[in-house]
Amino acid sequence: MENFIAARERSKIDQQSLTHMIFGSKEKYERFLYYVELLKTDPEALITPNKVNEYSKLDKIKFNISANVKFRKLFPKLRTLEDYPHHFFFQPGFLIGAIGVAMVITAVDKMGTDEQIGIWYEKLCTGEYSAAYAQTE
Repeated sequence: MENFIAARERSKIDQQSLTHMIFGSKEKYERFLYYVELLKTDPEALITPNKVNEYSKLDKIKFNISANVKFRKLFPKLRTLEDYPHHFFFQPGFLIGAIGVAMVITAVDKMGTDEQIGIWYEKLCTGEYSAAYAQTE
């Protein structure tokens, strides 16, 4: 470990610039930090508990629905994949919210009629409505 720390200290790489590059921009990194702070108010909205593998299939479904609703209420402004905190995908056990943003909300937004968007879009974004997504090849 000492060799790693010593090598890092000798590096001429600007860590802040590298961080902004990894996240895509300074603004995206700042948005990520905002999401991290927001998640501290309800960490269940992000991380699946370790014991979830011991749950029955029905209990897993119930947990995922409940956590997805919490996630949507915590992040009602996540409307597109561009808004989504992608770096949370790298967290072990991440399970919550991604399909809702990536597929359901996007499908309603891009393919829904004006009437369907009026009925579903806002309620999906805020977690008032939950949805499932199924797809075939």
